Amino acid sequence: MTDKLNKAVPTGLPLEDIYFFAVKQRKELNLYDKAIYKMALKVWLGFEGNAKVRTKLQEWEKEKHESTKKIFQMFYKDHPHLEAGSRVVVRILESMIQEIILNNEEIPDQKIKEELFYAFRVMKQ
Repeated sequence: MTDKLNKAVPTGLPLEDIYFFAVKQRKELNLYDKAIYKMALKVWLGFEGNAKVRTKLQEWEKEKHESTKKIFQMFYKDHPHLEAGSRVVVRILESMIQEIILNNEEIPDQKIKEELFYAFRVMKQ
């Protein structure tokens, strides 16, 4: 599901907008897709106790960090904090998505933008 969602994110936008769109997609999932996503998050967070699935999810998570770092390299070529910045953004995204999916929080778009855009402003410094 996440691969399908990520492929639907428009390209050519400013980096901040790309990540905002990704969070907004998850906010707008239908109830069935949110339930599937919620189950995956519970396994990822270790609630379900399936070591084999958790290992696969950890591998996927590592790939996600590498993918994010590659995206950041296109925008912040020789940034001294590229690795840390990409990890911070991934953690912000994960936290927001967990709030939206696991806790059924309604995070206003403006708040999502503020937090993401702040992280990207820090990266530009």
